[in-house]
Amino acid sequence: GEFVCILGCNGSGKSTLVRHLNALLQLQHGELTIAGIDVSNENDIWRLRRICGMVFQNPD
Repeated sequence: GEFVCILGCNGSGKSTLVRHLNALLQLQHGELTIAGIDVSNENDIWRLRRICGMVFQNPD
């Protein structure tokens, strides 16, 4: 495995991007595929979450 860091200014969309990558937000249009997994396919969301995780800054 590997660790990836996403950096950017406040309001640049980092959290929104990661929420889409982990299927916590649904895409409004377009498509997103990670490692051959279609994020919009509800059957594949758990497969995706096994390989792509997210650590929240505030655990609230």
